Amino acid sequence: MPYTLKWLRNYSDLVFILATDVIVFNELIFNGYIGFLDMETQPPFVPLNFPLNLLTGISNQPPIFSITLNPGLNLVEFVFYSLFKNFGTNLFYFFYLAMYSIGVWYLVRTFTDNKFLAVLSTLMAIFNAGVLFDVEDSPTTLYVAPIPWFLAFYLRYRLNGDKKNLIYSFAPLTVLGIYGPPIPALMLSLISVEFYVWYRAKGAFKVRESVISMSLVLLTFTLFHINTLYLVLTRGKEYLAITNTVSNYFSNSYFIHNFNLIDIILMYITALHSNPFGNSLMLWFPQGTYLIYNSILVLFVALLTLVLVIKREVFPIFFLGLLIALASYETNYLGLFSLIRSTITVFAGVDPTEYSPLVGLALAVGIANIGGLKGALKIVGRILILLSLFLIIVGGIVLGLNFSIIWHPIKVPQDYVDAYNALYDRPGELVLVIPPALRFGMPFYDYNGSLANPNIMTPPVSFFYFSKGGQIVATVGDYNDYTRFYYCLLNQNVSEAENLSSYLDIGKVLIVKNPISPVGYIFFYNFSKMNFTSFLYDLEADVFFYRSNYLNVPGNVTFNNSNFMVITFNQNKDFSFNLTWFGLEVYPHGTNKVVLPYPGEFVIDKDYNAEAVNGTLVISSKSHLSTFIIYSNYVIANLISVAIISTYYALLLLIEVKRRIKRSLLEPFVKRVN
Repeated sequence: MPYTLKWLRNYSDLVFILATDVIVFNELIFNGYIGFLDMETQPPFVPLNFPLNLLTGISNQPPIFSITLNPGLNLVEFVFYSLFKNFGTNLFYFFYLAMYSIGVWYLVRTFTDNKFLAVLSTLMAIFNAGVLFDVEDSPTTLYVAPIPWFLAFYLRYRLNGDKKNLIYSFAPLTVLGIYGPPIPALMLSLISVEFYVWYRAKGAFKVRESVISMSLVLLTFTLFHINTLYLVLTRGKEYLAITNTVSNYFSNSYFIHNFNLIDIILMYITALHSNPFGNSLMLWFPQGTYLIYNSILVLFVALLTLVLVIKREVFPIFFLGLLIALASYETNYLGLFSLIRSTITVFAGVDPTEYSPLVGLALAVGIANIGGLKGALKIVGRILILLSLFLIIVGGIVLGLNFSIIWHPIKVPQDYVDAYNALYDRPGELVLVIPPALRFGMPFYDYNGSLANPNIMTPPVSFFYFSKGGQIVATVGDYNDYTRFYYCLLNQNVSEAENLSSYLDIGKVLIVKNPISPVGYIFFYNFSKMNFTSFLYDLEADVFFYRSNYLNVPGNVTFNNSNFMVITFNQNKDFSFNLTWFGLEVYPHGTNKVVLPYPGEFVIDKDYNAEAVNGTLVISSKSHLSTFIIYSNYVIANLISVAIISTYYALLLLIEVKRRIKRSLLEPFVKRVN
């Protein structure tokens, strides 16, 4: 039998799973994502010309320098962008979800040789409310995607002692990030595996071996994220900002934090204000489907738990039990929330819905363990299979329809293209976008026919915030001089706006005249009482800040149509710059002072005076400034993490090549002996 046919027969279950992924996520592969860059619009006028910046953590928006919280995943993105340019984003996102599917499949095959159960288990872990909630904004926000891979390798290592599996278990740690649920999920996985090994050992459990194994995992994870360790140890402003934001998450009531057991099992489907899965069930399916789906899911979990308890399959039960305790928050099952909040506060602010894909993973492992049932349990097992088929089919339809909404081709009108090109026609200058929005809802946004659902998160276009690579886009936020400039424009304080534009050396300002945004999130700034704290605001129609008297603002109107206006300031600039992968090269034009947006943690290669003032970095000297470079230790730390991860993969590849060469050399002798 040819090798290809033999492989397809041996891995027919995996082939079926990947084929299902292609069917459900086909829009992701072949079409453009409206809410991220401009990958497949016609024409694709936003080039992806910054792949190296993914590795070094340099942005075209302040703070320019930052620590990358997932350097390994950035490395994978870099490879895709470098090979496939704009289309690399599509391929990378599909690859990310496909690898999650393969990881789940590899994990469940640890518990069963039954290919049918392996397919059911894997699809149950993919097509559910928890996954949809995480991936709809971006597939990479499925932060726990590497966890199945880690569980599969680490569990096999602890069960059979093969150190090769321990080495392989480090691979998913390279793409497991710091932000959100990954670290608590990793701890949950380690504890669950060690408990399972202890249970199976029946008194022969070696505590020392367990401690060493877990320590190696945690130390390796730390080594891969040595850049974040540097951030924590130096207590940089970025670290303090993250911890302050997270520690205040609950006090500001951004989400409900009292959950019961049913809420968690349902993966928060009942949270209709934010969960697209529940909204989709009510909008697109016959009346009553929402209630039927929830009832079947609860019944499925109850029956599955009963079967697992009777069979004494402790791993999925213990994993799900710890997960419920972790995600219960102020309901505080087992006291885990109190422990986390009193020790490592930063993890108390993780959005609980980000844990919900792990509920699907626990159910998947549970399904994998229902093989070989006898007697009355065999009937229960068949019922479970029927229920899981219903849940999978409905879940697959919901995910497919949602992806078809936000991933489809769009054609950007020419006036949008012209406005973008007018804004970014000169490299080396500072630009602002007004209103200060993360994303603008554009009137050409298409809901893909009759599938429109105003309650589903459908992020509109954001391409104006991504420059061609040679500009810095200043941001408005908190109380800084750029916010003052924006405030002066709003209130027609022309003289102050002129002074600030000159002082800040602003190059261009884009004014979006009619930011129609019935959906999507926009940063809205409350200027009453000079309070500049931003919050997310769902904008209705075109009621934002555009006023007809914007025509009287200072500067030269260099582009103007019914939708956009580009105003050019400071034709004779004090300086220009070049944003590179390693830092910011600044070229002063006969001046002794340069004002830039504050870049975060920085170092200057010249002995100039540098002072942080109202969101800016003022660099001055008694004499005229010469060319200088602003760089950051963050860039070095990021590159060290990337180097460590790259070295690990190089060693892994070398080990695998050696193994294959050895096997190919020995194969003729083995055949001769046989």
